Amino acid sequence: MKKVLSISVLVLVITSVLVQPATAQFGRRWSPQAKGTAIGVGVGGAAGAIINKRNRVVGGIIGGVAGGAAGYAIGKGVDNRRKTAARIAAAERQAAEARREAALARREAAAAANRPVTVAAKSEPAVARAAAPAVAASTVTTAAYTTPVTSAAYTTNALFLPNDSYGDQNTPYPTSEYRRKSW
Repeated sequence: MKKVLSISVLVLVITSVLVQPATAQFGRRWSPQAKGTAIGVGVGGAAGAIINKRNRVVGGIIGGVAGGAAGYAIGKGVDNRRKTAARIAAAERQAAEARREAALARREAAAAANRPVTVAAKSEPAVARAAAPAVAASTVTTAAYTTPVTSAAYTTNALFLPNDSYGDQNTPYPTSEYRRKSW
């Protein structure tokens, strides 16, 4: 009975000691260099011990050192490739964001160019308005008349319309900033 009790206490102590550090380190990941070094040391040590039949300890140590160095180099190469791929992906995301911002700015500029703006007529003296009712009527219609704002690019390209869907592959003329008239 004493033997069973002492063995169960020993098992309980060992499991409590071994389980706690394992759970504390659970969320931490190994770097590619550390992973490569660990694998290289294990494989190199085993290979060195197998190859050197006269002195297996020395063969294991030499093989472990060589395998660890090779594993570190391989892990560093993997890490560098991942970092390069992440840098390229970040640059592509930044370029895509810049293209989206430029397209949005073009759409807003095109929308602003097509937005009507009221033209204010110069105020006339009250005597002139009372004396000439026909002129007063034309002034009122002129004041109510709206005209779209035009920029130099739109006036020089009178045969082209701004393409609001520039860059959208599902619309006509996705690569052109202008839509062509059909005539």
